[in-house]
Amino acid sequence: MSPCSPVQLSVGFNTTLSLNVSSTSFPSQYKISGWLKNGTSGLGSRLVSLKINDTVVDSQWTDSFEDWRGCYSFVHDFPAVNNGSTTYTVSVSFNGTNPASASATSITLGGSNYAMCTTVQFSQIPCSNSTMLTVDPQSTIATTPTKTPEEMQQAHVSRMYARSGIFFIPYVLICIR
Repeated sequence: MSPCSPVQLSVGFNTTLSLNVSSTSFPSQYKISGWLKNGTSGLGSRLVSLKINDTVVDSQWTDSFEDWRGCYSFVHDFPAVNNGSTTYTVSVSFNGTNPASASATSITLGGSNYAMCTTVQFSQIPCSNSTMLTVDPQSTIATTPTKTPEEMQQAHVSRMYARSGIFFIPYVLICIR
């Protein structure tokens, strides 16, 4: 008879991590921001990590000033790959504070010890949040103004009269000496 899997508990104050993604004035650059809170109170001086497609790309401490306590903000480039639509997974995470663990063990009928319960205690429990961001390629369309044959002829006639000191006004021909 094998022992059952131990129960794992995480205890501490619950935390929430909000996540907002907004574009900046630069193409392919986005601002990732939010708040780390315990209830309605912001948690200052806590480390928040930014992951793009499951890779940590940046970390920073949350703000500890009174009005902005718990606020974080990253700016990151999200280019369109191979000039096509590209989807990114954007995640922020907080690993909790002051983790400590304890285990309760028991002895099987055969005399072996096994863990019945493992408890991990935090001051603040870890949390995370994620979203998907799809970036479309930036397109630039260069156009050259085209003229009809009549417009080109009119422009040629206007230049010819301007060189000779005669200005052309539709239906009126004025000669200036």
